[in-house]
Amino acid sequence: MNGEFNSTPAPGPNPDDQAIAALALRVKAQRLHRNWPQSEFALRAGISRASYQNFENGVGTLNLRHLVKVLALLGCRDAFADIVPTPTLEPIKVVLPPTRLRAYPKRNHLRYR
Repeated sequence: MNGEFNSTPAPGPNPDDQAIAALALRVKAQRLHRNWPQSEFALRAGISRASYQNFENGVGTLNLRHLVKVLALLGCRDAFADIVPTPTLEPIKVVLPPTRLRAYPKRNHLRYR
């Protein structure tokens, strides 16, 4: 392929869009479970109703700060940090270079004068 970047999008639905849509559906379900209208929920989250409505309908996105506020309203803010697990630390392995073996014994370099 000559090392060129192929900018043609893959056929089918975008996995990022699917993940955002799934999150929006869950947030909407939680909002409806609490019997909050979109306008009240958006006001509590500190965003416009139109922005929140677009997020729920899948035509818009929220920035990270607004998403955290939305999750806080739903009592999910602490779980948000668990999305990316903390890496486990392994002990550092000391890697020594291999010992070089001589093909011939070391010569005694005596100089005669």
